[in-house]
Amino acid sequence: VIGVTLLSDIPLDNIEWARFVDYMTSKGIYQCEFLRMDPTPVNLIIEADIYCSQKASLETVRQILLGEVSKMFELRLGWLGYSIARSDVTDVLEGIGETGGLVDYVVLKKPTTDAFLTNKAQYIKLQSVTLNMFYSTRANFSGRLDLDVT
Repeated sequence: VIGVTLLSDIPLDNIEWARFVDYMTSKGIYQCEFLRMDPTPVNLIIEADIYCSQKASLETVRQILLGEVSKMFELRLGWLGYSIARSDVTDVLEGIGETGGLVDYVVLKKPTTDAFLTNKAQYIKLQSVTLNMFYSTRANFSGRLDLDVT
């Protein structure tokens, strides 16, 4: 008996499962019995305030970051049982390289804790992403501070 967990965009129905078993049997694993062990999604909501430099286009940076977050949660080899820490999300949102240093800093509101999976049949599924975009005031030029113009 071989336990099988197949990770796909859409859960397999019984017909697709039977096709999988037929395929595996046709490839020479005919003496095995396959035990279906469906994966369990663990939904994750991301919400963050993104502070950008004054020269950034907030919408352009937002679109780049949304694309990078989506890539982070794509189904892939090794994704089952893979935990996500808050710092993983923050690293992607800081966009080093992808945004050319236009992100000044990030305040991650959600998730409030690390998403550590306890079961190897679980996987993190991105439920929603909300990126609130702002201009940072940290690096603004406010004029000469050594002159009193009153």
